[in-house]
Amino acid sequence: MTDFVFGAPASASTPTPEPAPENPRTEPAEEAVREVPQEPAVKGAPEAPRVSQAQLLEQRADELEALFHRLPQAGDAPAPESENRQPTRGKDHVVERWKRLLSDPDAARAAGLPAGSRVWLETPPGAMVVRAQVPRGHARNAVARALKTHVARMSWGEYKAAPCTLTGDSGEEQFYLIKRHSGGDLATPFRVASTTAAKFFAGEDRMRERVLHTAGLSVDRPVIRGGRHALDDTGKPMYKRIVPELMSADEWDRGVEFVLKMCPGQGITDFEKAAEKLSSMFRRPVTVEARDRDLVAIRLTTKAAPELPKSVLLKPSMLYRPATAEQAVKIAKRLVLPVGLTRAADGSIQRVDVTPALTPARRGGGPLRAGQVSVDPHRCECVGAAGWVARDL
Repeated sequence: MTDFVFGAPASASTPTPEPAPENPRTEPAEEAVREVPQEPAVKGAPEAPRVSQAQLLEQRADELEALFHRLPQAGDAPAPESENRQPTRGKDHVVERWKRLLSDPDAARAAGLPAGSRVWLETPPGAMVVRAQVPRGHARNAVARALKTHVARMSWGEYKAAPCTLTGDSGEEQFYLIKRHSGGDLATPFRVASTTAAKFFAGEDRMRERVLHTAGLSVDRPVIRGGRHALDDTGKPMYKRIVPELMSADEWDRGVEFVLKMCPGQGITDFEKAAEKLSSMFRRPVTVEARDRDLVAIRLTTKAAPELPKSVLLKPSMLYRPATAEQAVKIAKRLVLPVGLTRAADGSIQRVDVTPALTPARRGGGPLRAGQVSVDPHRCECVGAAGWVARDL
């Protein structure tokens, strides 16, 4: 019989019985429990082969090497769904719908766009404009009719087709699909903001030029005539005042916004310095946000910021969900842990995530303060900006 403690064969002799207790208790016969004797081991049975530590390490190294070679073919684990995304509405919803259609080659082909077509989306105030360029050899009128019929079938509203005088680099023809916004007055949210915002939106009383010039955002450009700086009747140099151009006006979750194209030589810092003056003229809190290249958004806040919730439900969709060892290895350094909520500069509520692989473990005892994170393989404790605590995740 093998000794499972020391790994050596036990003595073949009969074991010495243990001495009986001095005062044995007599139990009733029906409650007596018999000890089932163990069957003696079969003589000559082979012992299990022993594996050395070096062999175990080599076996583990082979497994890791095989796992490494399988990583390129392994799929990605489902990524956490961001809780910070704001629901799209109005014009943003329409643009996202077009982007989804155009990003899928099969869907774009089913909509009537031939392979090699190019599409631009524009959102001037009060309209949605789709400008499409068809490759040579395709009739733009036929493509425009097919695309217009497709979006009408999908209940996207009525678009009107119009020819475009622009052409591609190789002479490709282009056309427009234009939809005017209907249902409700577009100026209503701007009237709610202030009278100045409504006139700025409508372009009345030269309000755009007056507001932007007063805020210090106008630029005086010299008037050039005949290759020289022109002079007025008194002999003084002539200048032309220009202001940033309004590209679009729309709503956001807590108010309205104007997207402007900056004048040459202007930067986002010029608008940040003018934010206080703009707030005074619009009579609303104003924040400035940089957009693509030379675009800047001026946001007017008309609604109060949402309150931080007292508790947050931790959902599986907030985490990576690897199904295989390969997926677990691929997302190890990108693994995120939701720890709380905070308020962004624009007043919106944002989720706070930490990456345990990049966050040093907390040492020492004592309770956690807001913003501190403790990362432990068996227990996680964290306190976010919203003041809630998650334990034993």
